[in-house]
Amino acid sequence: MAGGVRQRQFGEPGPAGAGEAPAGRSGVTEAGEDGVDRKEGEYRDVPLPTHTRLSILSYADTYGTVDGYLLRHPRDLSKPYPYHLPHNQWQRIVKQSDDVNVPEGMVIYGLRHFFASNCLSHNLPITDVAEWMGHKSIDVTSEIYRHLMPGSIGRAAKLLGLGLAA
Repeated sequence: MAGGVRQRQFGEPGPAGAGEAPAGRSGVTEAGEDGVDRKEGEYRDVPLPTHTRLSILSYADTYGTVDGYLLRHPRDLSKPYPYHLPHNQWQRIVKQSDDVNVPEGMVIYGLRHFFASNCLSHNLPITDVAEWMGHKSIDVTSEIYRHLMPGSIGRAAKLLGLGLAA
């Protein structure tokens, strides 16, 4: 299994954020995550903050790509980046550095939940979030993150009431 970020998509602007330049999109290739098996060359679009997009473009300009992929295996540049390396590097950082204050139990995979939670708590459509997360079904996203949308029934009732009163 490997995960990668394809550089070719970073030049395509996405929708503009509030007060920001157009956000970028990345193509993410992953295998085996959340029951999603992607074939080589398959990807999904995910939103990127402008500063992240610019950092990635700078990295690509500085270090280049191999077959369009930014990250490669550190020992064999012809191979894709192994999915387990970020976790291993994170563990080394946490164990070896007294300067880094990482909360107990925090793992790099938690950034994925941070992303989904922030999107949903800011009322982005669950269908979009499910797609960005690579979930095969919206049911997976709903089951994991439904607690972040407890007011949706109340909001729907108010909207229906406003529509009937008009």
